[in-house]
Amino acid sequence: MSSPLALRHWIACLLLLIAPAVSGCPAMLVVYLISSSDGDNVTITAEIPRSAGDIYATAVRIAGEDGETDYALTEKDEAKHFLRAESKDKTWWFEMTLVPLDDHDTQLIMVGVSPGDEAEQRNRGLIAVERICTDLGVRYKVVENDMNRS
Repeated sequence: MSSPLALRHWIACLLLLIAPAVSGCPAMLVVYLISSSDGDNVTITAEIPRSAGDIYATAVRIAGEDGETDYALTEKDEAKHFLRAESKDKTWWFEMTLVPLDDHDTQLIMVGVSPGDEAEQRNRGLIAVERICTDLGVRYKVVENDMNRS
């Protein structure tokens, strides 16, 4: 009979899909980028399943690829995994700190001051973090925590 054989095939396929997710396979994980703004202050946090060194190198490479047309990296500290980017017209800045949780997981914390409308504020920092995640092959979802809502 083919129905018990078909059922076994379905069970095997489901196990192949479920096992990596249960065991924490990075390809199956979705990183939540938590964005918060309060007036002109913006904060973005994420726990990324990559080493701090890989994330730092990717951020520096992206800044170099962008040619720093609208902004410049004003501070870089590879040992502390710290970057500061500032707009050339001095209207906004962001600082990124990476905190290694272990060899393969890192807490990214980005804070900054970004005047302008709310969408523009959030987008400046989020675009940078989204690009880092994309370049590292990390799937993400943006979660906004609007502190101005009642």
